[in-house]
Amino acid sequence: MSLNTPTFQQQCLQAHNDYRAKHGVPPLTLNKEMCDYAQQWANNNASRGVMQHRTQRVYGENIFCSFGMSSVSGKAAVDCWYNEIRQHTFGREPRSLATGHFTQVVWKDSKQLGVGVAKNNRGQIFVVCNYNPPGNYTGRYARSVPPVGGFRAQEMGSNVSEFQIQCLKAHNEYRSKHKVTPLKLSKELCSYAQEWAEHLASKSVMQHRNQDKYGENIYYFFSTDPNHVVDGKDPVDSWYDEIKQHKFGMEPRTTGTGHFTQVVWKECKELGIGVKKNAKGQVFVVCNYNPPGNYIGKYAANVPPVGGF
Repeated sequence: MSLNTPTFQQQCLQAHNDYRAKHGVPPLTLNKEMCDYAQQWANNNASRGVMQHRTQRVYGENIFCSFGMSSVSGKAAVDCWYNEIRQHTFGREPRSLATGHFTQVVWKDSKQLGVGVAKNNRGQIFVVCNYNPPGNYTGRYARSVPPVGGFRAQEMGSNVSEFQIQCLKAHNEYRSKHKVTPLKLSKELCSYAQEWAEHLASKSVMQHRNQDKYGENIYYFFSTDPNHVVDGKDPVDSWYDEIKQHKFGMEPRTTGTGHFTQVVWKECKELGIGVKKNAKGQVFVVCNYNPPGNYIGKYAANVPPVGGF
C-alpha cells in the first residue's frame, strides 16, 4: 500500500534540505520521475517484506524500514540516515559503508530527489529515496561531504568558533526554508564583522557602519549574569522573526523587516560573523553579507516566501 502523499514527499525533502543547509551544500529539488522510480522499489520491498537495494541502479539510493507503526513521517527516515554522522570522519575516504546513508543525504553534487514509501500487511513501512547525480563515489568523499558549517569552516579550522558555526547553521536552516542557496563563511568578512562588534562593545552603542560596502545585521543582548552565554542561533532567530510583518512580492514601505530580508536574500553568498561582550555584560553581534541585500527595487526577486518562488 502506497503512503506516498505530497505531504510525505515535502516532509522528506525539507528534512534533507535542513540537514544539507547545516553543511553548506545546495538544497535538493523533488523530481516526479524519480519519485515514481523510488515508489516502484518501495512497493517491491514491501511486497516481499525485505530491505534490499536495487541492483544496477542509475541513482544514489537510501532505504529505511519501520516495523509495528501505523505510519512514519517523511522526516523519520532522514533523521535515521543523518544520525550516522556520529561515526563519520570528515576529510578522508571512509573505511566502510557504515556512514553511507549520511554521506548520500549531504553529498554536495546531488541535486534531485525521488521519494517512495509503502506499507505491507505485516506492519512494515519501507521508505526509498533516490538521488541524482548519485553520491558515495570512491575517491570523492573528502571534497563532496563537508562538515557542519561547510568546507570554508573546515578551511578556517581553529579560527572558527562554536558561536560562528551555530550562527551560520541558523542562517542556512532558514534559507533552506525559502529555497535559497546556503551561505559560506568568509575569513575576511568575519574579521571585518569582528572589528565592528568590538567597536560597538567598546562604545556601548548599537549602530550600523556608515557607508558599509556589505550587508549588515546587528544584535544586542544584556545580562547581569556573568556566566550567561549567547547562542549563535539567538540573533538569527530574532532577525528572522520579522517575517511576521513582511509582505512578499512587493517593495517594503519601511525598513521594519530589513533584518529578515537580509537573512534570506537570494543573491547573498558569503557571511561574516563577529561577537563581543564587554565588561558591562553587553553582547554585540555583527553579521556582514556579500553581496549585500536589501536593494530597493529587488525585494520581490530576492526574498521568496517559505517554500521558494
